[in-house]
Amino acid sequence: MQNSKAAATPILKDSELREDAGGNISFPYREAVGALAYLMVDTRPDIAYALSVVSRHLEAPTKRDVLKVKRIFRYLNGTRNYCITYKRGMQTKLVCYSDADHGVDPDTGRSSSGFVCVYGGPISWRSKLQTSVAI
Repeated sequence: MQNSKAAATPILKDSELREDAGGNISFPYREAVGALAYLMVDTRPDIAYALSVVSRHLEAPTKRDVLKVKRIFRYLNGTRNYCITYKRGMQTKLVCYSDADHGVDPDTGRSSSGFVCVYGGPISWRSKLQTSVAI
């Protein structure tokens, strides 16, 4: 993956993925998702949503799921110079942003939501699939 072509975004809509991506495969999927989670926790909030999507299929990943994980790695390869920086004299105003997407999960119809709080740099973030379906 080190010499892979960089991706502009960490994830695409399912409709934008190739249709021939079904079927089960042999790939260290759980380990790859775990490595991405470790990276996301302290340094890369920009992959939080993409990681929440690929984490839903840890038990029986398909080729489509593997393509999603590889795309996150390609995105990280192209953005390896991105980082969280805290410097003296930075803006010290607490600002929080949140967003939600209604019915984003095609399997369950549940909504996804997320937030980021910034105090000079990001200090807290989360992306989550909601526990119930809202109509």
